[in-house]
Amino acid sequence: MKLRGCFSLGSLVFILSSCVEMRETFRMNVNSEFPLQVGSKWTYVHFDSLSSVADTLTVSITSERAMNDGSYEYIWRFRSPTKTVSCPVILGGTTVEFPRTPFENMERMKFYFPLKDLNVPRPKIVVPAGSFPNSFLIKQSSHEPNTQNFFQYWISSGVGFVRISTQIFETLSGRHTVETWELASYTVQR
Repeated sequence: MKLRGCFSLGSLVFILSSCVEMRETFRMNVNSEFPLQVGSKWTYVHFDSLSSVADTLTVSITSERAMNDGSYEYIWRFRSPTKTVSCPVILGGTTVEFPRTPFENMERMKFYFPLKDLNVPRPKIVVPAGSFPNSFLIKQSSHEPNTQNFFQYWISSGVGFVRISTQIFETLSGRHTVETWELASYTVQR
């Protein structure tokens, strides 16, 4: 009986350590495609067709913590000339969950990793920060009453979001709004 108890305890320890090791391996793989290191910083040029205003947006990862469920929470700070907002980004299982657009924490977007396993277009994209060949282009849409939303995310391995584009069509008013965020500069911690 004692031998079975030792064997079961040993098996449990092995399984738990394997789970932790798998979680850390996945976390490292996500970081190779999409940096999630504290101190990483991206600056974007933002344009809003509704106001015809172009400004800058700086995004930085300010903290990280392990959650009780085995996921990780990263606090991303979004700073524009007029406001600053902090939002959680969650790494759990095979997904990373982000705010759908900067400054919006209500609607969230999940990205599945590794991105290289997804069957998505891999175009070259040129933005103020440079040329990024083989960027992953991920498209999403959502529909609300009288509104259709279309989102496009270009993600470059080792860099992160290179471009974000949103289009909002209001079916009753006919209003069409386009917002874009294009990477201007970045510093990725390793």
